[in-house]
Amino acid sequence: MENKFFAQWESYTKSAIASGKELEAISAKVLDQLVEKQLDLVNGAVDTSSKFYSAISQAKDYQDLIAEQTKLVSGYGEKFLTAAKQATEILTASRDEYLAWFEKGMNSVYEQTQSAVSSTGLAAAA
Repeated sequence: MENKFFAQWESYTKSAIASGKELEAISAKVLDQLVEKQLDLVNGAVDTSSKFYSAISQAKDYQDLIAEQTKLVSGYGEKFLTAAKQATEILTASRDEYLAWFEKGMNSVYEQTQSAVSSTGLAAAA
Protein backbone atom coordinates (compact mmCIF):
# COMPACT_ATOMS: atom_id res chain seq x y z
CA MET A 1 0.00 0.00 0.00
CA GLU A 2 2.78 2.40 0.93
CA ASN A 3 4.61 1.82 -2.33
CA LYS A 4 1.46 2.62 -4.31
CA PHE A 5 0.98 5.81 -2.30
CA PHE A 6 4.53 6.97 -2.95
CA ALA A 7 4.30 6.06 -6.64
CA GLN A 8 1.09 8.06 -6.94
CA TRP A 9 2.61 10.96 -5.01
CA GLU A 10 5.59 10.91 -7.35
CA SER A 11 3.26 10.91 -10.33
CA TYR A 12 1.31 13.90 -8.92
CA THR A 13 4.53 15.78 -8.27
CA LYS A 14 5.95 15.17 -11.75
CA SER A 15 2.66 16.18 -13.30
CA ALA A 16 2.52 19.39 -11.25
CA ILE A 17 6.10 20.31 -12.18
CA ALA A 18 5.47 19.67 -15.87
CA SER A 19 2.27 21.71 -15.72
CA GLY A 20 4.08 24.58 -14.01
CA LYS A 21 6.75 24.56 -16.70
CA GLU A 22 4.10 24.68 -19.42
CA LEU A 23 2.41 27.61 -17.70
CA GLU A 24 5.73 29.39 -17.36
CA ALA A 25 6.45 28.90 -21.07
CA ILE A 26 3.06 30.29 -22.10
CA SER A 27 3.40 33.29 -19.77
CA ALA A 28 6.97 34.03 -20.89
CA LYS A 29 5.94 33.92 -24.55
CA VAL A 30 3.02 36.29 -23.96
CA LEU A 31 5.20 38.65 -21.93
CA ASP A 32 7.91 38.70 -24.61
CA GLN A 33 5.37 39.50 -27.30
CA LEU A 34 3.73 42.28 -25.28
CA VAL A 35 7.08 43.81 -24.31
CA GLU A 36 8.06 43.82 -27.98
CA LYS A 37 4.88 45.75 -28.85
CA GLN A 38 5.52 48.18 -26.01
CA LEU A 39 9.08 48.79 -27.20
CA ASP A 40 7.75 49.43 -30.71
CA LEU A 41 5.49 52.11 -29.25
CA VAL A 42 8.33 53.68 -27.28
CA ASN A 43 10.54 53.72 -30.38
CA GLY A 44 7.69 55.28 -32.34
CA ALA A 45 7.25 57.97 -29.69
CA VAL A 46 10.97 58.78 -29.70
CA ASP A 47 10.98 58.90 -33.50
CA THR A 48 7.90 61.14 -33.54
CA SER A 49 9.47 63.47 -30.96
CA SER A 50 12.66 63.67 -32.97
CA LYS A 51 10.72 64.55 -36.12
CA PHE A 52 8.72 67.15 -34.21
CA TYR A 53 11.84 68.89 -32.92
CA SER A 54 13.26 68.82 -36.41
CA ALA A 55 10.04 70.38 -37.71
CA ILE A 56 10.31 73.16 -35.12
CA SER A 57 13.68 74.18 -36.46
CA GLN A 58 12.56 73.98 -40.09
CA ALA A 59 9.10 75.55 -39.83
CA LYS A 60 8.68 78.90 -41.52
CA ASP A 61 5.66 79.89 -39.46
CA TYR A 62 3.28 78.44 -36.90
CA GLN A 63 0.92 77.11 -39.59
CA ASP A 64 3.68 74.93 -41.03
CA LEU A 65 4.50 73.74 -37.54
CA ILE A 66 0.87 72.89 -36.72
CA ALA A 67 0.47 71.06 -40.04
CA GLU A 68 3.60 68.98 -39.38
CA GLN A 69 2.54 68.32 -35.80
CA THR A 70 -0.88 67.15 -37.00
CA LYS A 71 0.75 64.81 -39.51
CA LEU A 72 3.09 63.38 -36.87
CA VAL A 73 0.34 62.87 -34.29
CA SER A 74 -1.84 61.18 -36.89
CA GLY A 75 1.00 58.84 -37.87
CA TYR A 76 1.74 57.95 -34.27
CA GLY A 77 -1.96 57.43 -33.59
CA GLU A 78 -2.07 54.87 -36.40
CA LYS A 79 0.97 53.09 -34.95
CA PHE A 80 -0.70 53.08 -31.55
CA LEU A 81 -3.94 51.59 -32.90
CA THR A 82 -2.00 48.94 -34.80
CA ALA A 83 -0.08 48.02 -31.65
CA ALA A 84 -3.32 47.86 -29.64
CA LYS A 85 -4.88 45.52 -32.21
CA GLN A 86 -1.77 43.33 -32.19
CA ALA A 87 -1.77 43.22 -28.38
CA THR A 88 -5.42 42.17 -28.46
CA GLU A 89 -4.55 39.39 -30.90
CA ILE A 90 -1.69 38.25 -28.66
CA LEU A 91 -3.97 38.17 -25.62
CA THR A 92 -6.71 36.34 -27.51
CA ALA A 93 -4.24 33.69 -28.67
CA SER A 94 -2.83 33.37 -25.15
CA ARG A 95 -6.34 32.92 -23.76
CA ASP A 96 -6.70 29.88 -25.99
CA GLU A 97 -3.33 28.55 -24.85
CA TYR A 98 -4.18 29.09 -21.18
CA LEU A 99 -7.54 27.37 -21.68
CA ALA A 100 -5.87 24.37 -23.34
CA TRP A 101 -3.32 24.23 -20.50
CA PHE A 102 -6.10 24.35 -17.89
CA GLU A 103 -8.16 21.65 -19.59
CA LYS A 104 -5.11 19.41 -19.93
CA GLY A 105 -4.37 19.88 -16.23
CA MET A 106 -7.94 19.13 -15.21
CA ASN A 107 -7.94 15.95 -17.31
CA SER A 108 -4.67 14.92 -15.70
CA VAL A 109 -6.04 15.51 -12.20
CA TYR A 110 -9.18 13.56 -13.03
CA GLU A 111 -7.22 10.62 -14.42
CA GLN A 112 -4.81 10.56 -11.47
CA THR A 113 -7.67 10.77 -8.99
CA GLN A 114 -9.51 7.94 -10.72
CA SER A 115 -6.33 5.87 -10.64
CA ALA A 116 -5.78 6.60 -6.95
CA VAL A 117 -9.35 5.75 -6.05
CA SER A 118 -9.35 2.52 -8.03
CA SER A 119 -6.00 1.41 -6.58
CA THR A 120 -7.21 1.86 -3.00
CA GLY A 121 -10.40 -0.09 -3.54
CA LEU A 122 -12.54 2.86 -2.42
CA ALA A 123 -14.46 2.77 -5.69
CA ALA A 124 -15.76 -0.73 -4.92
CA ALA A 125 -16.78 0.27 -1.40
CA ALA A 126 -18.81 3.23 -2.60
